[in-house]
Amino acid sequence: MENTNQNNAAPVGASQNMDQDVLKQILVYQKKEARNSKILSIAAICVATALLISLAIVVPKVFRFIGQLEETVIEVDNLLVDVKSITKDVNGLADNVNSLVDNTNNMVTDNMGAITEIVQSLNEIDFDTLNKAITDLSDVVEPLGNMVRYFR
Repeated sequence: MENTNQNNAAPVGASQNMDQDVLKQILVYQKKEARNSKILSIAAICVATALLISLAIVVPKVFRFIGQLEETVIEVDNLLVDVKSITKDVNGLADNVNSLVDNTNNMVTDNMGAITEIVQSLNEIDFDTLNKAITDLSDVVEPLGNMVRYFR
């Protein structure tokens, strides 16, 4: 029976060695996995920190931009209101100019007859005769003026 125990003992010892080798391999694998997990955790923390820093820098700028955009939109809206008002004023001015032109045309048309009569009257004046009459009057008035000056 001794022989049987030796045969049975050898395989049991080899089995224990194999179990220890498997346990060593599992331990090495777990150590590698733990190290990889630590590296991934550190990388995730670095990425999260970089993301938070980026957000801390970008978010205030975005809010400032939104505020400026809102102010710009308000200014554009005010300008549109002003442009509408100016357009109404220009349209009113154009209507007034049209009315003024119509009134002027009516006045010229209404007075055309009188203007024509005046021009005809001016054309009928004999300027040579008028000039001669003025000269004759001057010749008559000049001695009268001298006589009045003499009595003064």
